[in-house]
Amino acid sequence: MSESNVSGRDIKKMLVDGRDARQALIAEAAAKHTTVCVLKANTPGYPKNTRDSDFLLRVFTPLLEAAFTLDDHRRHAHLSGDFILFVTAEEARTVKRRASRIEETHPLGRFIDIDVYENGRVLSRVALGQPIRRCYLCSEPAQQCARLKTHRYDRLRKAIEIAIARYIGETLADAAADAMRRELFLHPKLGLVTHRDKGAHEDMDHRDLLRSIATLKPFFRTFAEAGLTPNLDVSALRKEGIKAERAMLEASGGVNTHKGMVFILGCILSFLARALYQGQALEEAVAAMRSTVKPLVNADFSAVASKSELSAGERMYKDYGIRGVRGEVEDGFPSVFAWYPAHTWRDEQKLCAIIARLDDTTVVNRHNLGTLKALKNEMKALIEETPFNIERYRRLSDTYKKAGVSPGGSADMLALAFLFERLDPLLGQTSGS
Repeated sequence: MSESNVSGRDIKKMLVDGRDARQALIAEAAAKHTTVCVLKANTPGYPKNTRDSDFLLRVFTPLLEAAFTLDDHRRHAHLSGDFILFVTAEEARTVKRRASRIEETHPLGRFIDIDVYENGRVLSRVALGQPIRRCYLCSEPAQQCARLKTHRYDRLRKAIEIAIARYIGETLADAAADAMRRELFLHPKLGLVTHRDKGAHEDMDHRDLLRSIATLKPFFRTFAEAGLTPNLDVSALRKEGIKAERAMLEASGGVNTHKGMVFILGCILSFLARALYQGQALEEAVAAMRSTVKPLVNADFSAVASKSELSAGERMYKDYGIRGVRGEVEDGFPSVFAWYPAHTWRDEQKLCAIIARLDDTTVVNRHNLGTLKALKNEMKALIEETPFNIERYRRLSDTYKKAGVSPGGSADMLALAFLFERLDPLLGQTSGS
């Protein structure tokens, strides 16, 4: 039976059959294990299996894996609502208390149920002296609202949809800001600003960069949430990127702290949000970004010849054909994927690998093509050494700092790599992996 064009009687029978099937599986598991735990999405109305319910199961499964010592867990499919059955040797009441904390404290905890069974019998919150669950629309007892059908199903589903979008936006904004801070706190860093010194820069220090990151974080959330709309409005996204740049310059006193990062994250975060929601892999998010952004980047490059005022990156393209960060976006970040995720290097090696591949317009703008070529060759030689020569890396960092060389574009790509590392466990897997 499909989930469309079904009668009320069919739905009622389906829900009863699903409950009976679930109880049979619980009884079977309870015969072998003292404690059985069932995770299901609290999806109002019908159909039960939606993108939102699938997302909720994917979010909470690893949380339960981390919270309990599990003997086994398995997802069971049913039109009355997929669920995941966990079994553990831990004491059931302890499991119930921890499960209730997850339901109460997680931003999306109101939209899932974690039922715990002791010797086949469900443990109630009331029996353990815990507060009853409240409706997420009116805060009345949830069972009362469900029994009386106080709220229309479309309102309840809309509340879940909004909460998920907010959660994804905040998760990605937090991850992006953390990745940028991680890049900043790597020291030493080949003439780049760190938390310990200004590197080759006289116009900024780590406090300027931290203010910039804090200022940009709300824009990162906006970039991400744009990917969850039915039709991605690229022109609106560009306008938001311009606002982000202005806010950054205001926070930094006119210094370009993260213009490249704004462009990179403005391009990728929407697609990472969509991938996270739909259970897609990182590679799928990057491929979707390329197909959408490539025509726009090509148009930008084509317009350079007719523009009277050029940015530093545009001037590099016009004079030398160097595409810099725009080329990285257009090609799907080759300076990162040349090594990620195959190599579990230390962070200094990752930076060297990026510099060795990237035509960093910041280096050319501050110096010349010769400096860029020498820098790339030095980094290629460094990453080929086994083991990695950290002392040589530190000497080069001091040399480039004194020479005023600062590969800012490479720093942006390193922060992006850190973002990918943070998100990869949350995303789906590529086919065949």
